[in-house]
Amino acid sequence: MKLGLFFGGKSFEHEVSCASAKSIYEEIDRSKYEVTLVWIDPNGVWFHLIGTPNFDAPELGEREVYESRKLDVAFSILHGPFGEDGPMQGYFSLFNIPFVGPDLRTSAICYDKALTRKLAGLKAPKWLLYSGQSYDALAEKLGEVIYVKPNRSGSSVGISRVKSARQLQEALDLAGRYDDSIIIEQEIRGKEIEIAVLGNKNPKVSLPARVIPKGAFHSYETKYLDPNGVVFQIPAELSQNKIAEIQELAIEAYRNLGCEGFSRIDFLLDGEERVFLNEVNTLPGFRKTSTYPRLWALSGISYSNLIEELIDLALERQARRESLALGELQRVAQAAR
Repeated sequence: MKLGLFFGGKSFEHEVSCASAKSIYEEIDRSKYEVTLVWIDPNGVWFHLIGTPNFDAPELGEREVYESRKLDVAFSILHGPFGEDGPMQGYFSLFNIPFVGPDLRTSAICYDKALTRKLAGLKAPKWLLYSGQSYDALAEKLGEVIYVKPNRSGSSVGISRVKSARQLQEALDLAGRYDDSIIIEQEIRGKEIEIAVLGNKNPKVSLPARVIPKGAFHSYETKYLDPNGVVFQIPAELSQNKIAEIQELAIEAYRNLGCEGFSRIDFLLDGEERVFLNEVNTLPGFRKTSTYPRLWALSGISYSNLIEELIDLALERQARRESLALGELQRVAQAAR
């Protein structure tokens, strides 16, 4: 089976994407899959990597400009904008290529924090989209401690914890580097929880993990730059009832948002362990040490088997959609007779 692995890209998560692709390439069963490596450089030029790939510095390896070629299935691991938010999914759909993960619509919705919270159907922290309010006005609605985030962004980039008017302006400047839409939300003091969902119409859910960052929250720095920046409690030490509640909410959000393939869903628990939806990540980190594959390993799904299951889900969805399209064509033809 000819599989295209797409990675890199124009986003600030270029290196994260390359790290995920390296793990996938090392673990995929190449007796079953003929892998075409497509590296997208920071300028958006597509290259087919030839020979032994260097995922740490793809620009140094042997490569040729990528030309559209026949693929049986595609696995895009382009984290961040220009990949995770819908463009790649639209590209594959246009050329009728089965692909891993949610479709264009769901990818775009889930990359937008405001849209996710409106459509997921779950309780979320109090929030609003910034439209020039003062710190005092925001604090009156959301509390004295607030979070300022780019509305459309990933990997906790551009996020600030704010407690004053001076900090607010600095936070707005930072978030504005990544998106011109900025979301402001209340602080939920408690536990950060991540959970993995896998499947199409009948998804299954993992045990949850607890994220314990060294700082006030799980930032880009604690995720990728500081080796001691975070501790993962896998599985999270929660009561069975609370675990079951989080699992049910994760499946509900997954279905309400139209997710397919896989997603990591992040929650916040306050001091009373009330559950709040934080965000839905339709292209979770996929390094061997990332939370998503580690959670499935607890359930007996190895990293290599997880890759195969995702590919199978992509092929199953494509077959289902082609069947629906064929049925519609047949109905149109019968009506025309």
